[in-house]
Amino acid sequence: MQTSSLSTSVIQKSGEMLLIGSSSSDPFSNIIVDPRTGVSTWSYKGSELQGATPGLICPLGITGDHLLISTKDRPLINVFAIHNRDRFHQKAVLSGIVTSMCTTSDGTFLFASIRTQIYIWLLTTGELLSVTDAHYQDISVILLSSDESMLFSSSNDGAIHCYLVSDLVSSDRDIIVEPCRKWRAHSLAIRGLVITHGSNPRIASCGLDHVASIHSVSLDACLLKISADRPLTACALDPAESRLFLGSDLGNIAQLNLYSMIGKQELLIQTVDEKNENIPVFNGHSEEITVLVVNGDGSLLASGDASGKYCIWDIVSKQCLKVSTMRGSISTLRFIPNWSSLTSSEYVSRWKPVFNLQRNPSNGQTISIMESSVKDDHTDFWHAQSDDLIGKAIFEMSDNQTVKKGKIPKKQQKISPSNVVEDLRNDVIMIEDDSETTSLDEKDSETVKKLREEITRLKKINAQLYEFATKELLVNKD
Repeated sequence: MQTSSLSTSVIQKSGEMLLIGSSSSDPFSNIIVDPRTGVSTWSYKGSELQGATPGLICPLGITGDHLLISTKDRPLINVFAIHNRDRFHQKAVLSGIVTSMCTTSDGTFLFASIRTQIYIWLLTTGELLSVTDAHYQDISVILLSSDESMLFSSSNDGAIHCYLVSDLVSSDRDIIVEPCRKWRAHSLAIRGLVITHGSNPRIASCGLDHVASIHSVSLDACLLKISADRPLTACALDPAESRLFLGSDLGNIAQLNLYSMIGKQELLIQTVDEKNENIPVFNGHSEEITVLVVNGDGSLLASGDASGKYCIWDIVSKQCLKVSTMRGSISTLRFIPNWSSLTSSEYVSRWKPVFNLQRNPSNGQTISIMESSVKDDHTDFWHAQSDDLIGKAIFEMSDNQTVKKGKIPKKQQKISPSNVVEDLRNDVIMIEDDSETTSLDEKDSETVKKLREEITRLKKINAQLYEFATKELLVNKD
């Protein structure tokens, strides 16, 4: 059950909200607050979880239609609608407890880590596309790159792997998928992982071995290694990629200015030294930091700890703007847009996922194409272009054949690209060779049979030409 405690006029003043999830079986352990005021604008009672402790919470895509919630102590994952009038809720039983999950921006693909394996589901059909053995020990974090072409995973064995999504979803089950990048970044478990934006991402990680590192995918090298005095349990980067935030097991948060470290490859910091001007420290927690996240414009930092306390900081002044507590450890902090599903009383979901998640990988026999909700103003233009290309192709391939409708005339008819497509739409059923024109009554049964076979063959060619021309036009358009 979802409840709203703020009027629509107030909600619309904020363009960005903060999604908070805590690992507590108490009601309303997952909420959305206004980061500027700290006031809760949406909450989830959790009665559908039937007493299970929530684990991770993740938006399904970027549209704000649905949320995913895993359970901490059961192999279950739930999906439900955000809008309080939409009663949509489904759950799926998995082969193990989910330790991390993410989705594509359109919400059609779900990536989840269970123990040492990465699972990928297609949510338009519920198919399990692949199961990949990624690490030797349990996976701690999985993340998609901003262009969704790469999937990054980290684990308790201290390794970071980078996979191409196209390799993971491949229908060839006989080939073992290998990561395109592999780094042995830490000697102990990795607790934090964050990826920069762009086609050349950099990966920041931190672990219990007191080390944080930044790796480059294109260079396949470690750009910066940071050693701290305490185990590091969370990390975050601002959108400008100029500041790195590291959380420790004692609740301190250190801020590093990456632009001031040009030329350095190794650095030693102290997270407990609040008087260090070179390494500013945010001090507001007394328990282990579990989550760090920076908002879209890089002005706010949200932090959560194992006791259920979360803080919203102004990064420039280092002041704590808001502080509150939940009844369980903070498992999720995420800045999200102010979705229409939070503000509009008449909001209708664009689509509903098929959440009958299969437990065995499919053979890729089902083809699913999701209907686009975006209207293309140039649809008629592209249809005309496609028809013209198809007509020209058929005209060139016809050679000495004449395509026409109805009875065969006694005199030869010429065909042109402009009328071929129109004739095809009206079911072209007769084909005649230009070398000789005769009456249908004079043809014997063998000739009629050959003509019918030729009709069938040409219809197949026409279908192939149409598919080829359409694909070429769509590629050129992109």
